[in-house]
Amino acid sequence: MPKYKDTFFQDTLKISQIAQICQVHPVTVRRWIHKGYLPALQPPSGKPFRVARKDFNAFLDRYTTREKEGAYEEEDQEEGSGAV
Repeated sequence: MPKYKDTFFQDTLKISQIAQICQVHPVTVRRWIHKGYLPALQPPSGKPFRVARKDFNAFLDRYTTREKEGAYEEEDQEEGSGAV
């Protein structure tokens, strides 16, 4: 039977790992966590925050969807502003 510790760390990511994947500074990831954009857990031992993989994937889905929608809106505005 796996221990709580083993299952907890197996499905989570460190702040430094998320920062590397997103190509941002770890402080930025901490801000996302503190602002509530990225849910995080703190291990019972009081070690640094960890983020569940499923929560990180959901965060990426929201971010990339918003980014794509914004890109399309900008393209529409550019097309509509020029020719008559």
